[in-house]
Amino acid sequence: MVEKAMAMSSDIPGTSGLEKREDTNSELQNSCDKFSDNDHLKHNIEVDDIEESEDSDDSVKDKDYGPTASDESSVDSDFDQQEVPLQEITEAETNNNNITIVEKYKGRPKKGRKIKHEGQDRAKRKKLTNSNKQYYSAKGKLVHPKEFVEYICPCSMECHQKVSIEERRQFFDHYWNLGDYNVQTTYLSTCVREEKKKRAHTAARNPEKRQFSRQYFINKHLVCRNMFVKTLQISTKRINTSLCKIRKLSTLDCRGVAGGHNKISDEQKNSVISHINKFPRYKSHYCRMKKDKQEYLTEGTTLTVMYKLYKDENVNNPSKSLRKIPAISATLYIKIKNLPAGEEKDKISMEHSVHLAEAEKARSKMNSDIEKAINNNEIETLTFDMEKTLPLPRISTNIIFYKRQLWLYNCGIFAGKETKSTFNLWLEGQAGRGAQEVGSCLLLYIANNISKTVKNLILWSDSCGGQNRNIKMVLLLKCALEVSTHLESIELRFLVSGHSFLPNDSDFGDVECVLKRQTKMYSPEDYIQVMKSCRRQHPIEIVSMEKKNFVSTKMLEKEIINRKKSCVEEKINWLKIKEIKILKESPYSIFIKTNYEDSDDYKEINIKKGKGKPQKTPFSRHLTPLWPDGKPIAEAKLKDIKSYLHLIPLADHPFYVNLIGDDTIEEDLEGYNANLDFEIEED
Repeated sequence: MVEKAMAMSSDIPGTSGLEKREDTNSELQNSCDKFSDNDHLKHNIEVDDIEESEDSDDSVKDKDYGPTASDESSVDSDFDQQEVPLQEITEAETNNNNITIVEKYKGRPKKGRKIKHEGQDRAKRKKLTNSNKQYYSAKGKLVHPKEFVEYICPCSMECHQKVSIEERRQFFDHYWNLGDYNVQTTYLSTCVREEKKKRAHTAARNPEKRQFSRQYFINKHLVCRNMFVKTLQISTKRINTSLCKIRKLSTLDCRGVAGGHNKISDEQKNSVISHINKFPRYKSHYCRMKKDKQEYLTEGTTLTVMYKLYKDENVNNPSKSLRKIPAISATLYIKIKNLPAGEEKDKISMEHSVHLAEAEKARSKMNSDIEKAINNNEIETLTFDMEKTLPLPRISTNIIFYKRQLWLYNCGIFAGKETKSTFNLWLEGQAGRGAQEVGSCLLLYIANNISKTVKNLILWSDSCGGQNRNIKMVLLLKCALEVSTHLESIELRFLVSGHSFLPNDSDFGDVECVLKRQTKMYSPEDYIQVMKSCRRQHPIEIVSMEKKNFVSTKMLEKEIINRKKSCVEEKINWLKIKEIKILKESPYSIFIKTNYEDSDDYKEINIKKGKGKPQKTPFSRHLTPLWPDGKPIAEAKLKDIKSYLHLIPLADHPFYVNLIGDDTIEEDLEGYNANLDFEIEED
């Protein structure tokens, strides 16, 4: 222990702490007589050393103490540091200034955090540092010991001629062989004489910071400060700290022993956790297959926003800084793995190149289809996509961050022939945002907007399996093809995942730009006004969907068989389909492709139920209302809406009061709010 290294005569009974400290200094002084002799002092040199203020002391009484430099020398060049492999090393223990290697016996592996270097904990590193031995830093870097430097001093005192190189080397070795920070502090105080300055060159009202003059000695010889610190390979900060301790009659290293004055208390931790738990959480269908317990916050509820709300809520209580909040709250971590080397790395690079080539090929084909629609009256190209959910009400108050809001859904459709955009809007209380809702929007649009001259309809969308690429969407398109008197075929094509920017996204972007300036929106009519006025050229047409417009394919699915194999018994994976084609002349056939080539190598899937001739029952006759009485919302959301109803104008109250709640509904981040009956594609 430190006391054992310091108090050489501490076991004498009846000796006070101060007497022990004086005896220690006396014995150290006697042991170092060959290095310091005050009787031979003939010079008195004032050096520009600065006395440490009271705040710089690291005693237990002063918790704010924090040295600006390390104990190692900052005068000489930094240590050579190099990266070392994380390998198991033996434990090093110091005994009489020698290193003893102790074998570490391996046993049953322990759980929890693993030590990078065996025997290299904080205490061992500190001991090796004070002994000037090689050690591994906390970051796993190998730190080499300091080496003696034959410094030639350029000062007028000619220090390098007063003290030989051999004497300086012995002085260097003697200091580092002490091996204890407290003993080294006392030893430095015996080698440096400190006196109060004798004269001042400034007025009393503006005193100098320097209050002391110092003299440095190596083996009885007076030397300059540079020679002293260069010989020991320490910093002037180390000397300042040592002398400041001597003046306060305490040479103990008190760094860290006070500990914990800036620690986050359990009360503050619980306060932060309680605040985070106030925010509504949602499940995600796209991650549910991996982790059932994963939860998400709504868009816009960022860490910065949460911290600001926390500060506003706790005005009278001191709050921790933003950087400390992630250590308390539950944060998401992304594991980044290095690419494997060799053939596997080349394979991954090749797959990435093929992926980019496929994405470019799909985009070129979509642009080509839009050009065909403009130049050919018999072809029409549509793109469709769902906008992110829009919250209602939109209120500029902090309360809304802690409450669930009603969602407004928007299915955008872009017509390539007329470069015209249409938004189909409906509320969460009317329907969801699955495949049947999107298909119902297309069914209504095709019936009301497609020209009578169009025979071939081409549809483009992203690769979302929940809304676009599934049997429900195909059946609804078959109904649209069956009802139409002029359409002969419909082709549904999908962009590559991750590269699915559609013209609809530009429309959504225009709306978002205007919404940034809107702070108060209480009803769908407020959103409609924003959407109509978001652009002057090519204004957006708004269609308000009603309950009767949403149809279900539940009865129709019972009349067909959703086969997983083609007519030639080849297995079909819907998630890999790039194009789906349906023909009016083949009502019970689905033609698919898994590439973007212009060839006609389609694979046929027969969805006819049973053998023999196809039944003549029209597909559209089996369509039933999807939500005849409206779709209920989660009971927790309905409770939140009622809690902030007083913030909504009375004219809009009926709109919210008529909502229906259901305890069995589990809210999800994507807004499906129901059990999925389709496959999820994982990018």
